[in-house]
Amino acid sequence: MTVVIPAYNAGTWLTKSIPALLLAIDKTDLIDVEILVINDGSTDGTEDSVRDIKSKFPIRVITQTNSGRFVARETGTNNAKYDLI
Repeated sequence: MTVVIPAYNAGTWLTKSIPALLLAIDKTDLIDVEILVINDGSTDGTEDSVRDIKSKFPIRVITQTNSGRFVARETGTNNAKYDLI
């Protein structure tokens, strides 16, 4: 399963929400999981904040110029490793 998270200036928010997401995933039987953050032109250090999060599942960051959340979601689905998104 790939979790796609579009993010624009969400560094502080992601450092709280991704650990909560990881706790929720741990309560399931999912094994093959990746978290894909689409950094949509953030200027607040979103990418650095995400890279500092520790996880047993891969967390990938794709940075693009600001194009809006719908394009960010499309970028995420186009780059997802798994079919279940």
